[in-house]
Amino acid sequence: MPSKKSVFQPIALLRTSLGSIVQNPVILYPFAIMAAIQIFIIEILFFAPRYPLNIFFGPMIKTMEGERFLHYPYNYAILNKWFASTQMVTYVLLNSFFFGVAVLIIYLLNSGKTMRLRSVFRQALSRYIHLAVAVLLPVVCLKGFAWAYSLVIRRALLIRSTSGKFFMIKQIVLMGAPYFNLFFAVIISVVFAFVVPLIVIEKKKVWAALIDNFKILFSSFWVIFTVVFLLSLVYVPFFMLKTNQIIYQAGLAPEVLGLTIVLGVFLTMVIDALQLTAITTYYLLKKEIK
Repeated sequence: MPSKKSVFQPIALLRTSLGSIVQNPVILYPFAIMAAIQIFIIEILFFAPRYPLNIFFGPMIKTMEGERFLHYPYNYAILNKWFASTQMVTYVLLNSFFFGVAVLIIYLLNSGKTMRLRSVFRQALSRYIHLAVAVLLPVVCLKGFAWAYSLVIRRALLIRSTSGKFFMIKQIVLMGAPYFNLFFAVIISVVFAFVVPLIVIEKKKVWAALIDNFKILFSSFWVIFTVVFLLSLVYVPFFMLKTNQIIYQAGLAPEVLGLTIVLGVFLTMVIDALQLTAITTYYLLKKEIK
């Protein structure tokens, strides 16, 4: 268990979390499983236009996207688009469970209790419904923001000015969309930060966990916000690379897009591991202080 002083220092908390992962690689185990599942999905989608998977996927691709997307290089566009569309489902149905497993592992390591992975998985499974709902809530919030922002974009597109303040507003809305989306994702992550630890460690139901989460967050918002924000900055260059379609504009080979998708899986695994370790460690230290 790190010193109590680090509770109130985001950088120290991140450093402690990184040290915990280095000293206890078992923390990465659930995240590695999540990454392996994501890679398996990527592999299926990569081979979807090829025999024998095209027997099943071929008609779907033709109907939904068009004939050309069965062939190189457009098959990489399908890989990117369809993989993105699977993320919400896997995040709610699978990641929620493995987040619970990770929190239990961190809790047992910090408390010095005996850890048996089979028992950890069983305990997380017993909380699965609450975990799935807890993870679904921020996803719904993000989808609601995306819908609301799409309305703002539609309004901005109606602006005909080519200079002046209205043109500037239009540019900010259109060009700033990825940045606003990322910032709001950070806020949502912070707002629901302690729900999973409360469900798993304290065995609370999701609604009770939400109430206690807000109580803890009241005195901890800026610490957790700083941690999540700093970790999000690590992802920004990669995020911007894909969102701004630099790959296409630079005339790079389509295979580069496939590589960035795979790299994104591993980058997300590392960021999620650090973030959840930091939040769980912070929660345990706050609990100890009380």
